[in-house]
Amino acid sequence: MDAFPRFHLRRSLRRFPKCSHNDGTLLRGFREILSAPAISITTAGLRPDLFSEAGSRSVSRTTLIIALGVLVIVGLGLRVTGLSSEGLSDDELNKLMAVNDYRQHGLTSANSEHPLLMKGSLTISVIAAEKWNQTGLVVSHPELNIPVESALRLPNAIGGALIAVLLYLVTAELFGAEAGLIAAALWTFDPLIIGFNRIVKEDTFLVFFFLLANFFWLRGQRVAESQPHRNPEPFYWATAAAYGAMMASKYVPQLIAISVAYNYIFQGIPTTRWVMGKKRFIKFFMIMGVVFLICNPTILLPGTWKTILNTLSAQIQRLVQGRTLVLLFCSARHKTSRLDSVKRCFGDDFVVPKKDRRRALFCFVLAIHLGHVVHVCGW
Repeated sequence: MDAFPRFHLRRSLRRFPKCSHNDGTLLRGFREILSAPAISITTAGLRPDLFSEAGSRSVSRTTLIIALGVLVIVGLGLRVTGLSSEGLSDDELNKLMAVNDYRQHGLTSANSEHPLLMKGSLTISVIAAEKWNQTGLVVSHPELNIPVESALRLPNAIGGALIAVLLYLVTAELFGAEAGLIAAALWTFDPLIIGFNRIVKEDTFLVFFFLLANFFWLRGQRVAESQPHRNPEPFYWATAAAYGAMMASKYVPQLIAISVAYNYIFQGIPTTRWVMGKKRFIKFFMIMGVVFLICNPTILLPGTWKTILNTLSAQIQRLVQGRTLVLLFCSARHKTSRLDSVKRCFGDDFVVPKKDRRRALFCFVLAIHLGHVVHVCGW
């Protein structure tokens, strides 16, 4: 790494025109400076043990708790105020119909293109609101009645407000407490995010569990690197459980690759202690699968798979039609062969992977293109 910038500078210097004697002396002196040993750069990612107390020194724990508490309360207020002022959209109405179907017939394949975790929280919220509306306090004070729109949207509003805490924890692990507070404040007061958290969408639960998983992942790295006397495995298994819940919120398995790739980068550092290994990864995905089944048992119903396969087939057909139009446009526009058009559309490695290239590059490009197929409809 140290020789990398010097290599390019030396190559650039060779391209200079021939200089006079004085210029050549200056050039040789400049080259001697470049050949000196480079200063090693230390970052929180490479040496987390040197940054274990960076955030706690700058901001006190009491200040952090108060600031995060204020952000959560204010964010929740912004998200629940006038929550029933707008009627239900088509997607929200489908969720309400699924909730009613669950209450009448138990677990069914209603609205099965979406996982169960969020719809389960919506069912609990609707039942709790009905129980609350039947109390004597609400009967005597009708203004305390909770409409069905508010009951249906309340879990997303609460989850959106709590995401500020998770965003702080992840950002503080990477960049420090000040950056974490700024990120949490931006999330709390962003109008677009507030509006998105006020509707019934799986993305709020997706972001919640994704950030929770990455906080456990980063904390496991910190423990493995800076605290050899502690066992970091509980953080690995907590990460797996959070990812299982994330998959039970919305079918976006591509996000798991972010944490896996982050861990893989550090395996090239000889001094790293953050090594998972095959056995741990196998256990990791087993725990994730178990939590996914617990939080989304309707995936085992035949009706769910029928809906998934029908939706997937329609999405693949739409994707192929779109790619075909792009290929025809490229062939007509650039007057190239069909193979060249495929390379322009999909990438060289996707169509014709060379034997001397690493399989990982081909698999990565393939996964990126197949990601459009996996992420179908409301998944």
